[in-house]
Amino acid sequence: MLPTVDDSWDVIVEWLRRHSPPTSARIRPPASEDDLRAAEQSGAAGRAAGACR
Repeated sequence: MLPTVDDSWDVIVEWLRRHSPPTSARIRPPASEDDLRAAEQSGAAGRAAGACR
């Protein structure tokens, strides 16, 4: 079974803490459910996804 995204992210963050503290210090906390909902309703989430294509 593959690790979850959350588990993989934890590994990445821990590696950064050990090997690049300045970079790990710049990682922002996750968005709240309310923030995600607001972005979806405003269309911002779709615009961000479209910019990655």
